[in-house]
Amino acid sequence: MKKFLKKKIKNFLGITKLEEINEKNIFLNGKNLITNNLINFPDEIEKNEVKIFSQSGEDGIIQFILSKIKSKNRSFVEFGCENYLESNTRYLLFNNNWKGLIIDADIENIKEIKESYYFWKHELTAVSSFINKENIKEIICKHGFETNLGILSIDIDGNDYWILKELKDVAPDIIICEYNSLLGDKKSLTIKYDKNFYRANNSINKINYGASIQAIHKILKDEYILVYGNSFGNNVFYINKKYHGLIKEKTIPECYKEISFNELTHLKEVPNEFKKKTKLIDLSKFEDV
Repeated sequence: MKKFLKKKIKNFLGITKLEEINEKNIFLNGKNLITNNLINFPDEIEKNEVKIFSQSGEDGIIQFILSKIKSKNRSFVEFGCENYLESNTRYLLFNNNWKGLIIDADIENIKEIKESYYFWKHELTAVSSFINKENIKEIICKHGFETNLGILSIDIDGNDYWILKELKDVAPDIIICEYNSLLGDKKSLTIKYDKNFYRANNSINKINYGASIQAIHKILKDEYILVYGNSFGNNVFYINKKYHGLIKEKTIPECYKEISFNELTHLKEVPNEFKKKTKLIDLSKFEDV
């Protein structure tokens, strides 16, 4: 009853409409910036980072890559999107009008998405599921995203490596995958597989998760080209090898960055310096791959 009344009050006050207007202004300002960057820096991918709805500059990087490869596969899959306010594909949905599948474990997040002003306007499927390597293919196939995929975006703060390995043969045009920069750029490491893995339960400081950039690269290097690592130090971008020569290939040292935000803000006794954080990594929770 409380939720019903809250929704009625929200609609009466027009808050949803105000949110829509505000986001439209954010979208239009961002679109202008992205367009100008593509014109002014047509061959400098790093200067095309623009944050609109993404965590850092992924919105701009995706548009840069698409301007080069001209993908005809206008669909995406993203998981770990929470309530979709901050995501890698939301600008793509609004600007390019692609269809998409988004997945999050929290049913309340998915409910919020389905009640949003934009959900009915776009070909968007939102699913609540705690994904693991045993169920991810089934979920994607059930909703018709197993072929002709333009973008696969993985950010689940945990079994990223194992999910990516399971989905590699889906063969999307672009893969965006999170890596844990605290693991460095020399070793191929991933968190040991546990289908019920939850980052917050794995260590008090939440830094024992995911995979190193080398581990991600090891899965993709034969069929994909590494083209960028964001300046934030948490995402790498790959394009399918069928687009070879359209974007300059980069090396791991060129793409790897030390993560630039404080993963440990909730631990006041822990210094912010990156090198001190790396010493807190519990390598017994990881395995070589």
